[in-house]
Amino acid sequence: MQLLQHANARSSHSKPTATGGGVSFAFIGLMVGFAFCFMQPKMLPYMLFAALLTIVGLLDDLFEVRALWRFAIQFLSTIVLFWSVGTIDFTVSLLGPGLFFFALLGCLLAAIWWLNLVNFMDGIDGLVATQSAAIMFCAVLLGSIAVGTPMGIFELWGVIVASAILGFLMLNFPPARIFMGDAGSYFIAAAMLAMFLFSSFQTPHVIVAWLLLAAPLVCDATGTLVVRFLQREKWYAPHRQHLYQKLSRRWSSHRLATLTYLAATLFIMLPLAVLSILLPEVAVILLLVTYSVGMAFVIILGAGRPEHA
Repeated sequence: MQLLQHANARSSHSKPTATGGGVSFAFIGLMVGFAFCFMQPKMLPYMLFAALLTIVGLLDDLFEVRALWRFAIQFLSTIVLFWSVGTIDFTVSLLGPGLFFFALLGCLLAAIWWLNLVNFMDGIDGLVATQSAAIMFCAVLLGSIAVGTPMGIFELWGVIVASAILGFLMLNFPPARIFMGDAGSYFIAAAMLAMFLFSSFQTPHVIVAWLLLAAPLVCDATGTLVVRFLQREKWYAPHRQHLYQKLSRRWSSHRLATLTYLAATLFIMLPLAVLSILLPEVAVILLLVTYSVGMAFVIILGAGRPEHA
């Protein structure tokens, strides 16, 4: 299979580069995941969800699937996933029937936004690969801290997936020789969403920890979207106005931008996530403050605005 990504309105590279490399770690993750389903049947809906989105991403790499079809598949598959793994019952038990509809709608929109923002953030060498591997490893560590027991089969799957991504990173780290493509970014988004949902059902107070670990990615993508929307730009059109893209051009270095985001995750978000587990009474405050500061930081540094603005 020959896949070549040429420079376009969204990309930050200047020469054609091989893409579709994410199929490698997606294949490993799915094969191991389906095998683990024999030991942990509850994993099956998550693996089917990840497999479907990976196939959609691969088809998009090959044939450029229309955005409307991608969104429709994401929407329907996420609803089916929520229903099959008990997200609806979990939401009712956590928030009560009064807020059920709004909470479930919010969860659904957040999940679909996550599936797409990971793809949007895959715009410079190594960024999504390093971030996803770091978040997965950290989340497994935090889960062990939260429950005080060794990792289970789902957590072991997360470690294997993260390790496979690190193997791919050898070719994707700046300067990248191959990109992961939509197949890789959709698989990563689905795998992380699966780990988040599964761990949340087992230990609800890790929810905030997960959200804190994802803050660098979420704040960049969301802050950029908000600014572009407020400026009445075509917020849905391809662009190069994310903060990570601006930093890579400002510093003339994909590597420095990628390592900056990795440092933020490991040295700022991870300690905050640990604190949210050790002091659950301040977890929500930590989350609100972190995201408020993160969004402000992204907007102040010019995300979502043209270079001359």
